[in-house]
Amino acid sequence: MIEAEARSGWRRLHPATPLLNLFGGGYVLLLFLAFAGSMFDGRIGAPLWPLVAIAVGAVVLAYLRFKYTVTDDALVITEGILFRRRRVIPRSRIQHIDLKAGVIHQLVGVAQARIETAGGRDAEATLRYVSKAEGLRLRDTLVKLPGTADAAEGATAPATVATQPQTEPPTFARRITPLELAVAGATSNRAGVLVGLLLGGNFFFDFIPTDWLLRRVIPPEYLETEAAVRAFFFESAQSDFRAFLIGAGILALVFGLLGWGLSVLLTVVRYFEFTLIAAGRELRVSYGLLTRRETGLRRSRVQNVLIEESILRRWPGLGFWVRMNNSSWTTLHSTSPVGAVVCDMDGNGEDDAVTDFGPGLGIWVWKNNSSWISLHNTSSAYMACGDIDGSGREDVIVDFDSLGTGVWARMNDSSWKKLHGLAT
Repeated sequence: MIEAEARSGWRRLHPATPLLNLFGGGYVLLLFLAFAGSMFDGRIGAPLWPLVAIAVGAVVLAYLRFKYTVTDDALVITEGILFRRRRVIPRSRIQHIDLKAGVIHQLVGVAQARIETAGGRDAEATLRYVSKAEGLRLRDTLVKLPGTADAAEGATAPATVATQPQTEPPTFARRITPLELAVAGATSNRAGVLVGLLLGGNFFFDFIPTDWLLRRVIPPEYLETEAAVRAFFFESAQSDFRAFLIGAGILALVFGLLGWGLSVLLTVVRYFEFTLIAAGRELRVSYGLLTRRETGLRRSRVQNVLIEESILRRWPGLGFWVRMNNSSWTTLHSTSPVGAVVCDMDGNGEDDAVTDFGPGLGIWVWKNNSSWISLHNTSSAYMACGDIDGSGREDVIVDFDSLGTGVWARMNDSSWKKLHGLAT
């Protein structure tokens, strides 16, 4: 591995890293206190300047001591000021690379690269910060195992370092339009939460002109006091129920529109230009307006596809649709599912859609893009796909949590086999 490291060369983080770490690590407050103390009273600011110098020196020294390199089979990182630490992350364990860039980072042209491995909840390593081009290079290089297929991820890679990864042409691409994001935000459960927050916040801080609104529709004799809303609810409800209903409806409409508007805005800003690209055995996802995120992962790491629908999304009864050949939408069923996974159950090269339609309907499969076949009449808590016995046919693994019978597998598209008595 040492020879491989020598061939690939060690790399440093972006030169702007020390400055960004200083501004993002709370050191700005220390600098402000030192400067303000010196301006008003030198005896206050003078003791703080040595602390500022130590903090700046530590950040710069940490930057100089941090190096990384990509070898034939691992990502190697060395860091530490007083104590040197060396981490070797095998490329076969890397789950995906997450690139995150806030507004300032996008202006500077840098991103934070988070390397996550299989089985880990937190990031295995974080490169804070690298250039945008370097982040994309790391994503494409580390996610793709050079010279190996995903089916043989544990095999030994050839003795070459993929400094310039060979990117495959995309086989599938999907970008969510702003209108689709607006619909998603308007029909999400977040809208109701925001309405509640607006109601509670306005009750304590009165940042919405509800008094002005009520004075336009409620008889003035009910609104003689300064607290128009309070007077309206206590007095008009007793003497004029019609006026009370009109005012309450207006308030509900105002807060509802504000809540839905905020929900739409937050969804569009967070998932702006959401793009999914499938290139060979890799998936690439990018989204975000203020904070831009780009993620690369192997398709073989995808365990299941979870479909969640709020009440508003289920109510229109749009059902289950599929985007065929990235050209047109085709309906598979008029009933909206609660979950679905895609796998080739009969090994004929065509993926089948294993779909859970919820309690009372159970699990079905859309086989060979032709017909629905029932697999079980009970809904699942979790579903995944994988060729357990190496037969070439993918098996469906299901957790029947509602039955309390544990984890089962639909083997070779023929029969159910119990895998474990405990639920996942």
